[in-house]
Amino acid sequence: MTHFADIGVLAIAAIVSAVLVLRFGIFGFIGGVMAVLALGILRIELLYRLDPHRDAAMLDAAWVAAFGWIVGAIWCVPFLAGRWLYRWKRRQRARDEIAA
Repeated sequence: MTHFADIGVLAIAAIVSAVLVLRFGIFGFIGGVMAVLALGILRIELLYRLDPHRDAAMLDAAWVAAFGWIVGAIWCVPFLAGRWLYRWKRRQRARDEIAA
């Protein structure tokens, strides 16, 4: 169960944030960053509950508090850029079809 809490929650955070960004654009970006932060906090809590003698609990908490937003933003930016690029290309194609 500890392995799921350690790796699985991070995978869920990655998938949920990517889906939010791709579906809702800039509002999804904000939600995706918040999802990464919230699921990072959930991961720390789960790891601490599953193994109370875990030494890195305070280090994990400090990491998420300091860098959770930054990591979430770095993870979500490529999805937002890809969404914008896809929509721009689609708009250009539609414009070319109308002109032809």
